[in-house]
Amino acid sequence: MCIRDRAKSILIGGLISVLPNAYFARMAFRHQGARAAREVSQSFKRGEAGKFVLTVCLFAVVFSSVPSLKAGALFTGYIGMMLLNLIFAWHIGNRRIAK
Repeated sequence: MCIRDRAKSILIGGLISVLPNAYFARMAFRHQGARAAREVSQSFKRGEAGKFVLTVCLFAVVFSSVPSLKAGALFTGYIGMMLLNLIFAWHIGNRRIAK
């Protein structure tokens, strides 16, 4: 087993987590304020739906086009980035409460 294939698979898994989340953030926070409540709600819904579709499509593209893919490493990178996202969100939330 080549360490380079594992590293590439972990990186791709991390990117599959990061790219849809970036799309969601872009969509969800386009509108602000109480007057734009309807637009904010619709943006969140569209962002979440787009995030799901983008995630599924990225997994499909990667599984069909990357020849030396290590599935375990891919999912390790994906889950690792999701856990890191959760830890950062928890940390930032606790910092705001403490102030």
